[in-house]
Amino acid sequence: MKKKEKEKEKKKKEEEEEEEDEDKKEKKQKKKEKEKKEKNSHYRAASSDEATSSGNIPIPPNTDPALVAEELNRWCVKGQWLIYRDASMLNEKRKKARLITEEHRVLTGSLHTILNIHRLYQKHKCEWMDRSPRTYSEEIVRELYASYAATLCGYIDKRSNPTSQDPLTSTLVRGFSVDISQITISQFLYGLGTRWALSITKFDYRWDIVMSGAFQRIAEQREVVLLWMARHIAVGRERAEWVSTPRLGIRKATLNLVAKFFWLLVRNRISPTKFDNALTWDRSMMVAALVVGFEIDFSHMLLVEIHEREFRTTTTLPFPCMIFQLCRDSGVPIWHCDTLVQAIETLDIGLIRDEANVASPQCGPQIVVLPLREDLVGDVEQMQADDPAPPAHTNNAPASPSQAANRAPSSSRATPSLGNVVVPLAQV
Repeated sequence: MKKKEKEKEKKKKEEEEEEEDEDKKEKKQKKKEKEKKEKNSHYRAASSDEATSSGNIPIPPNTDPALVAEELNRWCVKGQWLIYRDASMLNEKRKKARLITEEHRVLTGSLHTILNIHRLYQKHKCEWMDRSPRTYSEEIVRELYASYAATLCGYIDKRSNPTSQDPLTSTLVRGFSVDISQITISQFLYGLGTRWALSITKFDYRWDIVMSGAFQRIAEQREVVLLWMARHIAVGRERAEWVSTPRLGIRKATLNLVAKFFWLLVRNRISPTKFDNALTWDRSMMVAALVVGFEIDFSHMLLVEIHEREFRTTTTLPFPCMIFQLCRDSGVPIWHCDTLVQAIETLDIGLIRDEANVASPQCGPQIVVLPLREDLVGDVEQMQADDPAPPAHTNNAPASPSQAANRAPSSSRATPSLGNVVVPLAQV
């Protein structure tokens, strides 16, 4: 019995010694970590002081991942910090990994001259597009997109497709929760307290067909949708070449005037793209819906565009002014290293040619060329008989420009005083 008690006491002592050793090791490790943190913080402070004294811009204090209060550490999942870093930092060519698409202001000074477009513009409540864009910070915009991707990837399984998930309603930027919900975006576009009932079932029905695989798989549905779009946006209506041959795609040159105007809005303000002469099927559907007058929830479309663009690494980052303003409304601070960019690009609808409307400001004076008869010699003789040459002047002194203008023949078909015969050109 005594031996057993002695053995138990020895085991207890050994266990206590092991626990003490483990506690000592943990304390030593904590001390080392504290020393490292102090050294790093001291080094950063010194480097920032040196940069400030030398006139250079110091590095912002968000170069290392930090824990999020009251939330799981979203940087602990493999690859998430790389997503954040790659979207925010420079690439191999010392340029930003992804460019930012600057928002354009729509100039609507001559919009009233085209009544049907003006009516549709007001019906869709597109006045937010002609509002002057504000400033934005590229750093803050990049951080929101990077944080959005990292946060969403932290909530789903690594084998899941992030683009198939529902868009986030908020994300963290510099420690502040930024509200990017559909309601907040709608308030940004139309103002506080502006609400109305939208009937988007007609648009959603056709939009789902185009965005789903049914548009590519089912030929009957594709033909019906293409005929409907061509009836409203194509110059030749159902006879458009891309209706019978969809692989050719829709070119800008095949659009009518109203469709060209709304294509300008779609590719710059709703679904930004640098390709102006070619329309994708989804953007063509938006243009057709706007031309027909179907109601579209722009706030939802912008949120979906943010969600999808984030995971397309080869595309640009859209809506910088809106995102920057939402971040500022949520309290995101502007650091001294942030560069504010003023959005100054504009879109003038007066540059769209309207060959069918002579009274529109987009057209210049039209010259009507009369058709010629078969006998060109008879035409020339008839012109000479109608407009005889003016009498010759005996005064050799040079005439003033006003006198020369008064003596000039009034008709463009007159024969010059030098005796040369003018042969009219055939009509082109």
